Amino acid sequence: MKNKLTHNIGLKLASVLLSIILWLVVTSVENPTVSDYYYNIPVKLLNTELITESGQVYEVLDNTGVLNRVTVRAPRSVINELNENNIVATADVSDISSLDTIAIELTTDVYTKNISSITGNIDTVKLKIENNIEQIKFSKFLATIKIDVPINFDEDSLIYVKPDEGKLSKIFAELEFRNLAEKILGKNTTQETTEKKEVKKVQTQPSLFDLFATDESGDSEYQNVATSNNRLHN
Repeated sequence: MKNKLTHNIGLKLASVLLSIILWLVVTSVENPTVSDYYYNIPVKLLNTELITESGQVYEVLDNTGVLNRVTVRAPRSVINELNENNIVATADVSDISSLDTIAIELTTDVYTKNISSITGNIDTVKLKIENNIEQIKFSKFLATIKIDVPINFDEDSLIYVKPDEGKLSKIFAELEFRNLAEKILGKNTTQETTEKKEVKKVQTQPSLFDLFATDESGDSEYQNVATSNNRLHN
């Protein structure tokens, strides 16, 4: 039995090696490793409370909070199953450098062991960190709804009183609140205003007959003066 196993041992090892090579070739031909690109991948900041709880605020600079392009190399069968939602980009604030930059870690939520490589167009997130405790307090103040404010309540002031339609109509007409006037007063103030303006124009416009009458009277006086002069010369 031992002689059978060791007989032509070199030939047997060569056969096994050739089989492995042929399997790799077939696999690479049918399912080769290829590259694919994924765009606009957001970077999630982790442990940001390390900044905010110390009374500081931060701002992401130079659009480093989004990866414009991520390159993934993996077997074609894996690439066919991936999309932008499977790409995970994170930056841990606890690893922030002295230059306020954080390394970006890229991975996928599926087929992690089958990914050959994954890289982004940038490697770090840049932050701007400032001490701004007063701003935080003011923002909290603006966002807080106070319910302990004293209110003077007067029942008599809540009684409905009919408005002065005359004064209200003038105000609506002056401000040209046509629709509001029709809803509240039930009449068109624009038409009344237009009619009043037309009446004023008619009253102030001089009559053409008055103009002609003035001209004729002037001509008559001129004729009378001319006639008197002719008589004196004769």
